[in-house]
Amino acid sequence: MISLITLVIVAITFAVLLVMIKAGNLTRNGLVGVRTSATMESDAAWQAGHRAAVPALSLGLMIFILGTVAVLLTNHLYGDDMASLAGILALLAGVLPVLIATFTSVKRAAQRAHNEL
Repeated sequence: MISLITLVIVAITFAVLLVMIKAGNLTRNGLVGVRTSATMESDAAWQAGHRAAVPALSLGLMIFILGTVAVLLTNHLYGDDMASLAGILALLAGVLPVLIATFTSVKRAAQRAHNEL
C-alpha cells in the first residue's frame, strides 16, 4: 500500500513539474526541479535544462501511471507482498529515465544555454 501511495505522489509531482515547465513558470530555486551545477548557472541554463528534461519526465510519468495500475492489479490478484514489489519496480523504472536525462541531455542543454549568454 505504501508503494501505491508513493507512486501516486510521485506521479502528481511529475505532472505538476511538467505543467510548470511547459508554462515557463518553474523559476530557478533551491527546492524543486533539476538542480545540477549546470542548470543552476543561469536562468537560461535552468530553462533550457528543464525543457530538455520534458521527454524523460513524461516517460517517467507514464511509467508511474502504468505502475499504479500494475500495483492495483497485482494487489487484487496476488496480494500485498507482490503489489509492494511491483510498486518498488515501478518507482525504480520511472526514476531511471529522469536520472539518465539529468546526466546527459539536461546537462548539455543547460551548459549550451549558459555558454550562449
